[in-house]
Amino acid sequence: MEGFTDIFVTGKGFAANIAEKAKCRFGVDNSYAVTDAEVLDYTKLVCRSPEAIFNKVDSGEVLSVPFSISFGEQENKPWTQDLHRYRFYKQPYLAFASPDEIDVRKKAEIYVYPEEGYSFLQPVPTGRLGMSDYHGTGGVSCSFGKFGSSMGMYLN
Repeated sequence: MEGFTDIFVTGKGFAANIAEKAKCRFGVDNSYAVTDAEVLDYTKLVCRSPEAIFNKVDSGEVLSVPFSISFGEQENKPWTQDLHRYRFYKQPYLAFASPDEIDVRKKAEIYVYPEEGYSFLQPVPTGRLGMSDYHGTGGVSCSFGKFGSSMGMYLN
């Protein structure tokens, strides 16, 4: 649970005149961390998750906290209020894949396994379908370098 992950937020109204006040908050009113946000354009901003400030959680567990943004003055209130959450977890490392080699011109199933002591997280369903749902918004995206990417499936 290291933190320092860039989080891209899509919305509307991220105007240049309020960009310097942009903040992201991780947690609830009595236990939270705030990081600066950078407005990229009217519909996008990016912020970085904080270091593992929630170290009360065992490194093998997942910590899911409310996520919100603000452009306010005093203590950056009001914060957005919705169901968005951010998950802190121990980053898994890939132990091996099976098969370890395939012909890239053919479709094939590839199974990947984490190193001992690590596990993959089951994706959070977002209620949306389509390829865009599998690229960082709640699905499994498998990247094959210059050969492209594909949807993956979590098997327990």
